[in-house]
Amino acid sequence: MGSKMRLHSLVAAGLILSTPPALADSDLSWSGLYGGLEAGVSWSNVDWRNAPDRGSVLFDNGLGTNGVVSALAGYRVSLGNDWIGGIEFAFTPELGKSGSTACAVRDNTTCSGEFSNAFSLSGTLGRPFTDHMLGYVKLGISSAEIETLSEPNPGFDLMDLTTSHREMGFNVGAGVDFRVNSNVLVGAGYTYHRFNSSFAQVQPSPPSTAIRKPDGPDAHVVGVRLLYQFW
Repeated sequence: MGSKMRLHSLVAAGLILSTPPALADSDLSWSGLYGGLEAGVSWSNVDWRNAPDRGSVLFDNGLGTNGVVSALAGYRVSLGNDWIGGIEFAFTPELGKSGSTACAVRDNTTCSGEFSNAFSLSGTLGRPFTDHMLGYVKLGISSAEIETLSEPNPGFDLMDLTTSHREMGFNVGAGVDFRVNSNVLVGAGYTYHRFNSSFAQVQPSPPSTAIRKPDGPDAHVVGVRLLYQFW
């Protein structure tokens, strides 16, 4: 009987030694390389003003609501004293489309603005609320192709449809990430993009040849994201 007890004790000790220890909260790190996807909703707008002085608003297109999906990649490092710094890149094929307004003398043509092939590069600064939740703010540069659209008849469109410019701007935002395990994170956040308006659109004839310019192209994005931290 004594030999059986010793055998059981040896087996139990072996199981204890062979079982990997549970991952403690203190072992969870926010530092490292990550990638993932973000899906959400954007509210975007492009108003058109006189150029070159950009006087009174001619056409207030209003906000357009669109679904957006972005690819994300970033890297975070510990700055000490519980502060986490990082850099994050995002690419969004379709950032949004503004509302539309009548913009032609005839044929009930409407004009709107569209943001596409947008990317942003942002610095982030965060601080954990708990071992499993990180809050952060971000600030960086944005770029997008801004194009004018008309429907249903482009023949008398106020804007030149062939003109599409890549414009630079900035972004600012905030969010929170929740750690599911050592590698998987889910989060939610808000980002505001504001773009320059350095190009002019020329109205074809008829009826005249006035020059217009987009003013304050911007987009608000609210989304949820799924990330995988590689190490």
